[in-house]
Amino acid sequence: MVSARFAGLGALALATGAFSCDTDPAAWSVFEAHVIGAPGDAIAHAASDALKTAFCEEFGLTSCEITTGSDDEVYIFENLGFRIPRDQFPSVASWLMQQRWEQVSGEANLDLLINGVSGCGSELDLRNFSASVGQRFPYSPNHLYTDAAASPIRYNVESSSKGEVADKADVADAEEEWASLCSEDCQDDDKLCIEPYASGTSCSAADEITAYHMHFFYFQNNNASIYGKEDLFEALTTEFSLSYDEICPDTTGHEMSHNETCILSGPEGGWEVDAYSQDGDTSFTYGCNSLYLVHHQNYTDIFSWLLYYKNSKFQDMSFDFLVHPATGCNFADHYEFSMSVGEYIPNNNYGIASEGGWEDEENASELDRFGLAYLKANVDNVPDVESCNLATSEFNLHVLYDPSSDLATGAKDSLVADIAAAGLGDSVEFIVDDTSSWATTGSPFYVAQVQYAVSADALTTLLPLVSQRTTGDATHIDLVLAPNTGCPVYDYFSFSMAVGRTWPVNLAALAVAQSQEATARTFPLPRSASFAKIVETEADAREAAAHVPSLAAGCDSSPEGYVLYALSASNNAYAVAALETFLSDMSSSLELTREECTDLYPAVEPAYEKLCMMQEVATPYKVFEDVMTTNYGALYVPTEELATVMAYAMTHRGPVQSGYIVDLKLVPLTGCAAEDHSQFAFVSGTNWRVNASPFEDESVKARRPHRINANRQQV
Repeated sequence: MVSARFAGLGALALATGAFSCDTDPAAWSVFEAHVIGAPGDAIAHAASDALKTAFCEEFGLTSCEITTGSDDEVYIFENLGFRIPRDQFPSVASWLMQQRWEQVSGEANLDLLINGVSGCGSELDLRNFSASVGQRFPYSPNHLYTDAAASPIRYNVESSSKGEVADKADVADAEEEWASLCSEDCQDDDKLCIEPYASGTSCSAADEITAYHMHFFYFQNNNASIYGKEDLFEALTTEFSLSYDEICPDTTGHEMSHNETCILSGPEGGWEVDAYSQDGDTSFTYGCNSLYLVHHQNYTDIFSWLLYYKNSKFQDMSFDFLVHPATGCNFADHYEFSMSVGEYIPNNNYGIASEGGWEDEENASELDRFGLAYLKANVDNVPDVESCNLATSEFNLHVLYDPSSDLATGAKDSLVADIAAAGLGDSVEFIVDDTSSWATTGSPFYVAQVQYAVSADALTTLLPLVSQRTTGDATHIDLVLAPNTGCPVYDYFSFSMAVGRTWPVNLAALAVAQSQEATARTFPLPRSASFAKIVETEADAREAAAHVPSLAAGCDSSPEGYVLYALSASNNAYAVAALETFLSDMSSSLELTREECTDLYPAVEPAYEKLCMMQEVATPYKVFEDVMTTNYGALYVPTEELATVMAYAMTHRGPVQSGYIVDLKLVPLTGCAAEDHSQFAFVSGTNWRVNASPFEDESVKARRPHRINANRQQV
């Protein structure tokens, strides 16, 4: 049973991310878990094999090979893909969430993509009904790696296994030890760290997990987010008979035990935490509501319900949430064991690290993927950035696609034809259509790719052309633009920008490219590979057709200017410091005055007469007219300055310069504000949510924002 408004929003335009298929999440009898490791990396390959063997032993599979089965049994249905019956989902998913972490497995980090099987087709299941653990993948590429020629093992061949980590003593000297120990606030009489522990840790093992936390994010300068969150929680509490009069406070620490599923609050009570109160020691970067979910009570019912109803078919926008087990290890629970649903909203990594026992207030640990220590821990002999050509005028453009998909291949061919017809001459040189790029030595990509060598003078024409024809899920293709500095590790891990969906990169491959002193101008010619075409159902085709972008009337295909946003989490001390360093260095290097151009703020499509630094806003979530939702500084870029600014910003955002990743969003000013800030934008790092209030429907904008206290009273 849902509220009247919540139930009446099914007719929203499909272009907003809704979908046409109707399904009942309570009837989903099966879930799928895809384990993803870097192709060609012997360490990841050994870790994947070890996990599969351990999985078969743990859950008593009669066959440890790809097979078929019924909805009431666990089995392997594809390469590193597991089918999980609904009634076993909490146990199996929790086990996988722990075993994917190298500290538990003793092998290497792996990533997970988990989805409900809705009956509406895999296209929809992976796009709208999925969760990620570790790095976020748009879909599982594992079906491409079944052919031996397509997945040669060539990286890290001298050390293909780290060996088993049997207990906590084995990792006493490891960098990760602090993150694998029971947190201080979980060691009292009502402790959560229950033996037997997960291997290599003093965190409760999967069999001992009794509860989970669900944190549901929203941002506070957008009516659709505020009211949509209200409607969704009203429907949720009604559906599962949760009472606002019986809120469970977390008074003893961050993972206090409770006896039943309930609305969760912090030590001071109140059923929501807003971004205004998020300081450097808290876990999250946006405002959130939280639930305490009992493992075997209704965890699966609530999780699947939210996977379905968080989508924009049911309110004015889609929502994001995080689910993590309560094992007693604060950092591991929030970072290594957690499932992220929707857009990837990063934790406050500074806060969860300090809560978990990390004591360095200036430098992130090697577990934090945004910090310099992570890069050094995962790539031997990280190059001196001074040896890279940071003033490069050469770039590489990559069009990523699934070669087994007719929909994706068709979209790729169409874009390639458009680029050829643009008449850009030698400034845009076609290099290769690599249908098995993951098998090409030094290539960082998990799927197929078309590569172009691009000169700086072509960017002003090329970028609008490709970005206005690429929207990820809609077109089934994604773009990566990387500078060619001669340092592949930096070019693709730290310096690249993306349009569409953001893909992780294969660091093991980049390390090989770096060691071979490759320029990344072109990778070696690919090996041939074979793979079966995926079965795309009528439902897949229908959803794809519904999402094909149509350029809105009035969008300028040759914008006269851009806005470059440099962003960070507002309360992550590492990120805030890195952003300040980036802005200060950019001001000095480009001879610009900080906040010189602010008179048009908060216009979303400003037009200044010169290159100039615009507003810097630490708390944009307090301003309904501000299009951003997290800490940022902005730069107005006339089109004639685009190549210079992009080369500088891309090559100076990395942790090697600032100590931590700085996020970027390059917004073309085409006159179509909504598209400019979403599907047309180039992004580096976290693709932070955009506040659509300045260009959203007037009927939504007209409603006054409000906040609700613990007693459901307006304040």
